[in-house]
Amino acid sequence: MNPIEVMVTSNLPAAFTSGLQKHFTVHHREHIRDPAVLARVKALVCAEHLALGRELMGLLPHLKLICVLGDDASLVDAKEALQRGIVVLKTRDIHSQDMADFAMGLLINSVRHLSESERVLRNGDWVDGPIPATGRLHGRRMGLVGWGSVSRALAQRAKGFGMSVAYCDAEPSADSAAEHNATFYAHTLELAQHVDFLLLTQHAALKACGAVDAAVLQALGPEGHLVNLLNGADVLDEAALAAALQARQLGGAALDGFAEPPRVSPVLRQAKGAVLSPGMACNTQAAVQDACDQVLLQLKTFFAPSAT
Repeated sequence: MNPIEVMVTSNLPAAFTSGLQKHFTVHHREHIRDPAVLARVKALVCAEHLALGRELMGLLPHLKLICVLGDDASLVDAKEALQRGIVVLKTRDIHSQDMADFAMGLLINSVRHLSESERVLRNGDWVDGPIPATGRLHGRRMGLVGWGSVSRALAQRAKGFGMSVAYCDAEPSADSAAEHNATFYAHTLELAQHVDFLLLTQHAALKACGAVDAAVLQALGPEGHLVNLLNGADVLDEAALAAALQARQLGGAALDGFAEPPRVSPVLRQAKGAVLSPGMACNTQAAVQDACDQVLLQLKTFFAPSAT
């Protein structure tokens, strides 16, 4: 029996792909050149923050299974999958805690100017005078776009820093006020007007509440900071962000997600006040192993002889 052929998307860790290759024939989306390969693919493995619609599914005529790494499959075209009889499986939460840890690190970096201060030291410029004072986190207001597992984990961490928490989502959450004393706002702009730090954690919430544009950045103001964990062109107006940083209309930004990763626009790479990270928020060894174990089990169970 020939091994099942699986396609993986470009934004998956190499260690994860290597784990799959021990059991299946794995094709990297960016490396497929032969159309015949697409016709043999029966399963697709993708990250939860990758939009997966009719166009990509249409390239895979024998696709039977989509495995989403994470507990959010909202970017998979559920209608198209249902019409074609494609099963969509999610993993249980594997990286919310890792992403929350990383987001806090990005926020600290942006507010306290860690990367910029290190560059001053390494360049030998500290001798020219003291480094300017930075902002503080304690007692400030954290705003979360989305109230999923990552935001809940961030709300817990915010308490340790003495920060208040607010969020926006499609609708208020029943547990937000009771467990986290979090204030609900219906729109991203409204949330930005009432917080010091704005963290983007969930695509579905951005669709419901509005993407981050120049007006949202202006509402955050010169003492405000933005943290983005999400990929996609519909998340954040990167040109407006670069302009706000250049004009010092925003205190700072820390980005682990971009419009078209791994390509990052020159205006962002050159923007002073922007901390940039190459998609590392959920890339921990423990999360990779956990994800690999879950997806392997899903693939083996689905394509077991008794199940086909």
